[in-house]
Amino acid sequence: MGVAAAIPAVAGCVGGLVGGLWSDWMLKRGFSLTAARKTPIISGLVLSSTIVAANYVHSSVIVILVMSLAFFARGVGKLKRIEEGESDEIASGDVPAAALKPRHGS
Repeated sequence: MGVAAAIPAVAGCVGGLVGGLWSDWMLKRGFSLTAARKTPIISGLVLSSTIVAANYVHSSVIVILVMSLAFFARGVGKLKRIEEGESDEIASGDVPAAALKPRHGS
């Protein structure tokens, strides 16, 4: 069961890539920035609600499939904007100290 437990996590990673590609595709096709960002987010949110079905099935295989679908959808809906140059800082590990501080009240 150990390898099977990794399937939903892999589906979530793939969903993240698909969400980003979908958003980029929409921007290149002339959709507004708002539509290109919100469409994958809303679609992912709605589709990720399928996780509820995992409570009502008794087969481990079906539970893993349902969880994989929900994690994929969560990945699609999780978009984050990376500012120019920020990806280089993240990759090198040279993130400014201000970015590491909590943003809530002190």
